Amino acid sequence: MEADRKLALATKAQLFRRIVLFVIPGYLLVVVGCLATAVDKAFVGHVSSLQLASIGPASSVYEMWTQTIRAINGAQLALLGSPPAEMSRASIRAVGFVYMTSAGLFGGIAAFVMAPSAVRWFGASSEMFPFAMAYLQVRAFFMVMGRVRDSCNVVCLAEKDSVTPFVASVIAFVANVLGDLLLCPKYGAFGAAVATDVATSVAAGFTLQSLRNSGLWPKKFPCPGRRESRHFAKYAFNLFLSAVALLMILISETRLASKMGTTSGAAHQILDAIWRIAGLSLSLPMEWAGQTFLSKDLTGAEWRHIASVISAASMCFSILSA
Repeated sequence: MEADRKLALATKAQLFRRIVLFVIPGYLLVVVGCLATAVDKAFVGHVSSLQLASIGPASSVYEMWTQTIRAINGAQLALLGSPPAEMSRASIRAVGFVYMTSAGLFGGIAAFVMAPSAVRWFGASSEMFPFAMAYLQVRAFFMVMGRVRDSCNVVCLAEKDSVTPFVASVIAFVANVLGDLLLCPKYGAFGAAVATDVATSVAAGFTLQSLRNSGLWPKKFPCPGRRESRHFAKYAFNLFLSAVALLMILISETRLASKMGTTSGAAHQILDAIWRIAGLSLSLPMEWAGQTFLSKDLTGAEWRHIASVISAASMCFSILSA
């Protein structure tokens, strides 16, 4: 009896270690992305508080598309963790990539076209308008590259590999800082947008090549049918609603702060960057851990065991973030 108890404790400790080793690179992956955004805002803020404030409405429009599109990411990760009988993991990877790139192209075109009216609705004043437009249209033009990166990251995470996306994010962070150094002093918000999108493209290329080397990159990209769409929609719909609820809060804050003037809008961007680094960055890796480790082939006891370990890890990281 004592031996069984010790074995159970050792197993739980080993599982906790596996989950923590998965979550830490994932957590750092998100933190590095948030830091890159904070660095952009720091460089732009040193050029002009007006341009810093203008990033708020532009980012809100951009995130309105990207955050909702990421519901497809969540669905793909969930399906890779618990693939349905009629879909192989290879087909899930291929179909997920098709969905993500298609959504990225559509979202980019929509954000580009709706930019003039959208940035005004999200609180950009007449003084902010040209800078917000420049930032948003550059980001919209390259939106698809971010979705390529996200889809590649999901494939890595499904293989319980959070290190490759983290390394890609570090490379992108360095490229982003160098781009900001070169472009922001002269071009302000426009330069920050260019630097961010170039860095995103570098990260996407690195992760894509890693998938090719490991044999995980799809050889064919079939047009998704009704069956595939049904499976993706099953998971994506709830994630979409969750993303919309969060976006409504974030967007309303940005809109109100921007309407209060340049000073309030700029201050809000600084506080938003701090909150994303300290708080929001934790939620994604814990979500990934749940989708990766809690597969449908587990027994009830195994599922509860893993869920309790993930909850314990989440509590530890929540205290750290606080």
